Formats: sequence, structure tokens, C-alpha cells
Amino acid sequence: MKRLARLLSAWAGVPILAQKTVWIGLAGLLALAPLAAAARTGHAQSSQAPLVVFIQGRRPLNTASISNVGPEGLSKLADMFRRTGARVQYLNITQPLPKDADVVVLVRPLRAMSVLEVAYLWDYLEDGGNLLIALDPEEVFLSSPSVRSANIRSRIGRSGLRTLIDQDFGVTLYDTFVAEPYMSTNSVARVETTYSLAPADSVRNPVTELLQQYNIPVWVWGARHMTVEPFVIGGQALPLIYTDTAFGEANQDIFRTASEPALASVELNLGEDFTGHLNLGALALDLRSGARLAILGDSEMIQNGFGLVSTGNTPRYPGNRIVAERLVAWLLELPPEEWPGLPDGFSWILLDGNGADWPVRGPSVATDANDASPPAYNLQRVHAYADNRYVYLLVETEAPPDPDIQLTIALNAQVVGGTNPRAVITAAGVVVERDDAATEAVSDAAVGIGQAVEVRLPQRLFNDSLRVPLCAVRAVDQAEIDCLDAPVGVPFTNLLAPFDWALVNRPLATVYTSQGVFIRTGPGVNTRPVGTVYNGTTFAALGRNADASWIRVQNANFSGWMAAFLLTPNHDLTRLPEVAAPGG
Repeated sequence: MKRLARLLSAWAGVPILAQKTVWIGLAGLLALAPLAAAARTGHAQSSQAPLVVFIQGRRPLNTASISNVGPEGLSKLADMFRRTGARVQYLNITQPLPKDADVVVLVRPLRAMSVLEVAYLWDYLEDGGNLLIALDPEEVFLSSPSVRSANIRSRIGRSGLRTLIDQDFGVTLYDTFVAEPYMSTNSVARVETTYSLAPADSVRNPVTELLQQYNIPVWVWGARHMTVEPFVIGGQALPLIYTDTAFGEANQDIFRTASEPALASVELNLGEDFTGHLNLGALALDLRSGARLAILGDSEMIQNGFGLVSTGNTPRYPGNRIVAERLVAWLLELPPEEWPGLPDGFSWILLDGNGADWPVRGPSVATDANDASPPAYNLQRVHAYADNRYVYLLVETEAPPDPDIQLTIALNAQVVGGTNPRAVITAAGVVVERDDAATEAVSDAAVGIGQAVEVRLPQRLFNDSLRVPLCAVRAVDQAEIDCLDAPVGVPFTNLLAPFDWALVNRPLATVYTSQGVFIRTGPGVNTRPVGTVYNGTTFAALGRNADASWIRVQNANFSGWMAAFLLTPNHDLTRLPEVAAPGG
């Protein structure tokens, strides 16, 4: 009966339900009370394959489903469970959950849970069950073949479930929409244009530790935020992903409905909205029952055509694939040796100056072994290769390189502009220097200095030939100590970059077209093409021309201008700063 009292207490302060609903809920709670004494038959105690239950059905909650193989479905997530050997089934939450279920999954309920449904779910957790729940922000408008013009109204923030999760697991959910400062009412009118990036939280946990190591973010499509208390009485919680560039918009009038436009603008209101470090996901453990709870503030990050979209078995968003697969392993309580590793086919390099994790060494260029350069600057061998976005260099010196070593690469003025352009590589990062212009930081480059120097450089700095002339410079007096006898020829490989780091902390715009289109040197069809880009290519949006008909864009491959009508942005393009074209 203590469980009954806690459940009823959690509903205190919740708006009064219709009398009939309350009596049905109380009857259900009384029926469930005797079940508390019976222990679940979990995966650890059973010789059967673990059972995973997805809650789905148009009534009463209208959740995302594993039966849907379309963009909003969960069939790919279900397949991840199956690949571990688990059995997967689905049911509507109209009765107590199976006592032999090892994991229950509830994703994107459109409707509010009743007292009875919360009781079923909480009874399962109290008996030590594991739960994955993904909850989108309130009032987000959905319009698709599977959801025909409806607003999300799960009312989780006002429910007893929120109170119970807070009390037992230390995770508090808020009815907010996490908006980047450049988002507008138009950009949040469609889920497809609410995309943004969320890095792994710095607090170590087994689900996001690989994202932390490789600095890979997760893509989200509109999220609610939560607070995570590390320790509560009988519980423990860890944050998963976060943002510190966005704010938690508390006004739900920013969303349209099927018949009415939005009544409010997306804007930060101090004292009403939330700012700072906003968590978008969490792991939690009930130390009394052993129950595990994973909470995501966005459902699209694990849906088929959003976070888990792929070409064959190659994910478009490796960070989302990694998180989803490792959530599966954590919820199933798999031993560490059975956890999935990194997706194949990507450049997984830690850039720590070691070089042991290089997937390919490629051809190397050796220098004159008899020169008299100081050993810590004496270039001995350089390995190089390119994936689809970046150039990677592994530079070996006669002795371990001086921590203050500088490497310089002469760049092509026709590619990067300016007089005598050169990339300057130090432990602090990479900048482009020109004789006639200010120094420009290369934000998506990375450097690691240890037993060797490892460098990642965006391909937009080079022409198609990818030949790299390299010199070592002493920082204290800028003396050029040693240079390669010949430029490094960088071979292309079939590997993919796990992320395009040029997109970090920027407004984004994605190419939407049925065929290849040009990116150009200036805002107009009469300017020179820089290259051809294809549908689904995402850029950082840096600026616009006077009427926002052309947008200055950049990613790891290209820097230039694109016609605005070819782009699907996650913001209002007119809010971008007006920038001058080259030579303007």
C-alpha cells in the first residue's frame, strides 16, 4: 500500500480529472498494489532471450511505433534490440506491462497519460524494470502521413509521472522548447527545420563516452530540457547531452495549430525562459529496485528518418547511431564486451599525437636524414590521407616534437584568397595567415602533439590535387628549421568523416534539391562555381547579401555562396548579418 500512497501523492496538485477517470484509476492502483511483492523475472534471472516491449497504438497515447518503417517510425531502433538477440513486441498500455519484460520503450506520446497508465508504468519501474522514454516539447506541430496535423499534448510536465521521476531518479522534466538564438517562429513551424546539435555532457557515462572521446555531437530536432541531480535518496542520475548556446522557451504559443498560426515569437524573455547549461537527456538508476531509466528530450533523434537515417548500414549521423546502440546495451544490462563499438567506414582518429589508431597510413614522404636540424624539429616522415571532408597528417620528427613546434603549409591564393596565404599549425589549433589580411582561425581543424604531430585540416583549404608543402618552424623566433624535400601527395580514401566540425555553434542550412547544384565564389549566377553539392549537404550559414537571396555558407569541403531557395535553414535567413562578397 506504500506504493499506492506514493502514486496518489504524486498526483497532488495535478488538475482534477473527471470523477469517472479517477475511480477507474484508483481501481487500477488497488489491483496493482498486491503485485509489489512479486519480483520480476528479469534478463539476469532468465534463460530466455530478453524481452523488449514498445508501447504503441493510436489510442490512447498515439506514440511513435516500430510498425512504421517511415521517417517517424522506430523500426531501426527495434532492429538494434533484435541484433543483441532480444525479442521485440509491442502493445497498447491498456493493461499491466508484462512482468518478464526486460525493457519498455515509450517514444513521442501525443496524448496525456491517465492515472491508470502511469500506474502501470510505475509499477513496472518499482519492480526493477528498465525504461526508455523520449518526450518531445509540448505543442510542437506535426504534419506527416503518420501524424496528420496534430500538436503534441503529452502533458508530462503536469503529470504524476514527472513527479515520480523527479523524486526517485533525480531528473526533472520541463515544458520548454530548446531554441537556438537564431531560430524564429517560421523555423519552428515544421519539425524538419528545428534541427540543431547537442554535444555529449562532460560527465562521464558509458553511453556517451565515445562521443566525448571523439568530440562527436548528437543531432536533435526540437527538444525539451531537464535538470539532472547526481544523487537523490535511493537514486543516481547522469546527464547525457546538453546545450549551452540555446535557451528554454517556456511560451508554447510559439507553435501553430492545424487551424491557427503561432501567437507568439521565439525570443528570450529573462525571468521566464531558461538559460545556461540545459540537459537534453539523462540516465538514471533506482538503487532500491535496480530499475534503469533513460530519458531523451527529443524523439526524432532515435527515429528512422531523422537521427537514425542511413544509406545501407552507413549512418548519416554517427553520433546518433552510437548513442542509440549504447542506450540499447545499457538498458539490456549487457556486459562491456558485448557493447557495440564505433560504426565502420569512418575516420576514427583521436588526434592525440600517438598515431596508433590511424586506419590507413597511405604513402609517406621522407626527408633528408642527414640534415642538421634539431631533432625535435627535424622532419623525418609524413603520412597523409583524405576522407570525404578532411585531410589528415601524421608528422614524425627525429625526436618527439617540441610541444611548441609550429608547422606551416603554403596555401593556394586562388582557393583561400589573399596574398601569400599559409596555414599555421600549433598545439593551440590552426589559423590561416595572409600578408594583406587579418589572421583567420580554422575552427574545424584539430591538432595533437605527442610522439608525433597529428593534424586534421578541412579540404576547403586545398585545391583538388591535395599536395601539401610542409615546414617546421621554431615558435620563439619564427625561424624556419626544416622543410619537406617535396610536397606530400594526399591520397583520397573511401572513409567518411564522422562529423563536419565546421557546423558547430552556427546557424545551419541544408541543401534541398533533386540534382547537383553549384556553390559559387559570389552572390550571383555570373560568379565562378567553387564546386557542386547535392541534396542533404549541410552548411554553416555565415551571412547574406542585402535581400537574403544569396547566403554565404561554409562546411569542411567548401566556402562560398548559394542561392537561398536551394536551402532549408533552421533559422530565419534575414537574421544573418549582411556580408560583402569577395572584392565588394
